[in-house]
Amino acid sequence: MKVFDQFVDECIQKELQKEKADREIVQNLLLRKRLMNDKITAYIIKGEKEHFSTFQQESWFVPLISKDMLCHMNDEQEMYRRALVKLNTLNAKASYLYIFKEPIAHYRDEDWKCPDKMYLAAYQMGEEIISYKEDERPELSF
Repeated sequence: MKVFDQFVDECIQKELQKEKADREIVQNLLLRKRLMNDKITAYIIKGEKEHFSTFQQESWFVPLISKDMLCHMNDEQEMYRRALVKLNTLNAKASYLYIFKEPIAHYRDEDWKCPDKMYLAAYQMGEEIISYKEDERPELSF
C-alpha cells in the first residue's frame, strides 16, 4: 500500500506542477497582453497630444494674424502681406485675400448678397507672397 500511496503522491505532484506551469503561462500571456494594450494606449494618447498641440499652436495664429494686421493698418499692402506670411507658416499651399470696394454689413438672419466686384489684395502660393498696392489690385467681376 505504501508504494501505491507514493505513486499517487507523485502523480498528484506532477499534475500540480503542470497546473502551476499552465497558470504561469496564462499569467504571462495576460501580462503581455496588458503591456501591449498599455503601449498601444500610450501611442494613441501621444498621437492625440501631438495633434492637439499642433491644433493649439495653429489656433494661436488667428489672434496673432489679427493683431499683426492691426499693427500695420497704416500700410495696407504690408498688412495683407504679413497676414499671408503667417498663413504660409501654417503650411498653407495657397492663400488669396480679396476685399470689397466698400465695407459690407451682413447680419445673421440675412441672405448674403455678394457684390459684383472684388479685388485681390494679396495672394500666397508656396513661398511666393504678393501684396498689391491699392490702385494695382486685380478686379474680379461676377
